[in-house]
Amino acid sequence: MLTMKNKKKFISPSGALLAILCFFMPWIKISCMGEAQYFSGAQLASEHGQHIFWALLACAATILVVFVVCKYRKRLDIARPIVMLCAATGILILLFRYFDSSKEIKTDMGVIRMQDLGITVEFGIVGTFIGFVLALAGTFFLTRDTDNAKTQSIIPVATAPTDPDNTSVSFFTEIFSTRRV
Repeated sequence: MLTMKNKKKFISPSGALLAILCFFMPWIKISCMGEAQYFSGAQLASEHGQHIFWALLACAATILVVFVVCKYRKRLDIARPIVMLCAATGILILLFRYFDSSKEIKTDMGVIRMQDLGITVEFGIVGTFIGFVLALAGTFFLTRDTDNAKTQSIIPVATAPTDPDNTSVSFFTEIFSTRRV
């Protein structure tokens, strides 16, 4: 049964899933002469040369994959720095592109802003940003599972075989404890 403490561990992957879903929703709307065209993050990345947006999708997918692997291994503490890095990268890319595109363009005729061109921000980009913020906030709840006494390492470790009645010493102990004269 999931307790409140265990439910909080799913904030990061939920945020990543929100970021992935919103990546394919409308990000911007361009209006011109009564016509409106909507563009998603995927369309901006593939059709309009904004290839940096593919990094957002990669960051969100990485958060999900790392969470699933580390949750399976019962080592969510290892996922924390990776999730933090991916979420912070996603937030920084979005902020950089927003402030870069919202700069005013100075011409001989005056100053042109995004709103003057009929470009508005839509809910998809806001949802992607909120998803990465949730993923970053959820890292504070990614701790090692201590419910089970036996936890697995993230890297599988081979153990030496022992005899069934446990009378012999393990292979590694035997090698390292033997004194050579």
